Amino acid sequence: MRRLDKKIARRDFLKGAGAAAVGAAAVTVLGGAALADAEPDAVTAASTVAAEQGEAVLVAGGTKYTTYANTDEIGILHEPKYQATADAVVVGTGIGGMMAAMILAEQAPEAKIVLLEKNDYCGGSTNMAECNTPSGGTSDRVAAYKSGYAQAAASSYIKDPILIAEMALDRGKNSAWLFTKHNIGWSGMFYEGGNGKIPIEKLRTEIVTDPAYANIDLRMSTRASALVVSEDGYEVTGIQVQNADGSYTTITCKAVVLATGGLSTNFALLSYYTGQDVQEKCHGWGAGQDGDGHLLVEQTAHGQCKGITVSSLFNNVKGFEYDSPLGVAATMQPANLYVNQYGLRFTSEAINDTAASGKMVELAGKVWSIMGQGLISHFENGGCTRHYSQFSDALVGAPCDLQSEFAKYADNENVVKADTIAELAEKIGVDPARLVSTVEAYEADCAAGNGDSFFGKAASYMIPLGEGPYYALRLSSGVLNTNGGIRIDYNANVCDPYFTPIKGLFAAGVCCSGWDGEVYGGGTCQTSGMWGGSKAARVIVEDYLGGKVADDWFGPEEYVSASGEASGGPS
Repeated sequence: MRRLDKKIARRDFLKGAGAAAVGAAAVTVLGGAALADAEPDAVTAASTVAAEQGEAVLVAGGTKYTTYANTDEIGILHEPKYQATADAVVVGTGIGGMMAAMILAEQAPEAKIVLLEKNDYCGGSTNMAECNTPSGGTSDRVAAYKSGYAQAAASSYIKDPILIAEMALDRGKNSAWLFTKHNIGWSGMFYEGGNGKIPIEKLRTEIVTDPAYANIDLRMSTRASALVVSEDGYEVTGIQVQNADGSYTTITCKAVVLATGGLSTNFALLSYYTGQDVQEKCHGWGAGQDGDGHLLVEQTAHGQCKGITVSSLFNNVKGFEYDSPLGVAATMQPANLYVNQYGLRFTSEAINDTAASGKMVELAGKVWSIMGQGLISHFENGGCTRHYSQFSDALVGAPCDLQSEFAKYADNENVVKADTIAELAEKIGVDPARLVSTVEAYEADCAAGNGDSFFGKAASYMIPLGEGPYYALRLSSGVLNTNGGIRIDYNANVCDPYFTPIKGLFAAGVCCSGWDGEVYGGGTCQTSGMWGGSKAARVIVEDYLGGKVADDWFGPEEYVSASGEASGGPS
């Protein structure tokens, strides 16, 4: 691939790209028609875009705001092999993207909708998601806005009060669309009593089998790579995608919805957006949460993405499998013994706020979980008690084999073994006298049976370490995802720093800012996706496609709580 070293104006680049595309397959998207049916030829890509004055565009080797390597060249236009047209393009098949595409199809049945998914399966991080209870909305706009401003104040004015209010006004309708109109079940804290894979598969099946969604062209293994943006950065007129074979297609369209998820699998980019040392102190899970949407909007007048909440909801050990029994036992239990870089206890290990627990790991220099054979035996004999999602719930009260886990991770640099506490201290770089004193005080509290004299941990959680050999396992903060980055208004329209909307560009879900403070508050991942996807679709139908959204777009009736009144929780 040849990179153009000389920066060229976007207008000249697009003219050149258009000329180069003559002779290539020009495909119009019609219902399920493929974007690129012809066998691709070898294409030499021109892969740079100039940063014109006043524009926030990506340049070779990084962005206008970072030195992020950007080896995938997201946000950089390439010479397309194919051209296509559509009315609207939705990027991402999590709950936000699914709702956007399906509501567009329902309310504009003649429109041509392209739904992009860069993975070979649908759902993204929604597949691992829980879900809040379906909730009723409110028609009291004043109360909704007062609540929004109260939440903004409680977050030190990081949350966007307008977004919070608008979600409250829409939540009954969005709940009705998902849980009633589309028959998605709900049990406890989970979709269908399981996880987000179930509703995503139900919605995907509707898209591919129900004639009502024949106008949705679902494209798997197709990655959104760049927006087609006006010279002033205030209008998006298309999107370029990278096909599974590596070729590029430019789709001209009236509107684009970015439902691209967070940054939990791209700490290299996330490190530019947050002050948290995610590279050293955190580990991420998920699939495809690479920040593509964040890079795409930086092509426009949006400017730099900010306001990223690192959603670290539990602890584990870097290098462990996420459902490792040893990770669950050593880092997530109230019976654990944690010390910091000084060899001191600094918190009650029994804290119930798992988000705060993760943040305290990020705040400290290092955090070690200290284990002896007595504590290890306690957990092996069913001593795990903390409920947290399915992977930890499986160990609650259940026996487990931790010795084989220690053998499995014997070469992990975050697992340290020693015959004595003093030797362990030397190996982890803390003062031996201090760690010995800390452990002796803890063991004395365990023996006394009156609970923790330092932090008030209950006596039932005070389990002696026992004899050696001893282990120290370095904790890292588990980032399930991030929340924030892209600035949107009350129409889910992507905006510049002064909330001037960028025509034709919308965003939904955890890629958007405004829903959370510095710490993820819970309950906004699925709900912000539902709100943004739904709102963007309805605005596009009326403002871009010349249609009219039906009054009953959400189904026969708005969702209300069991008591018959609209509830106040998130949908």
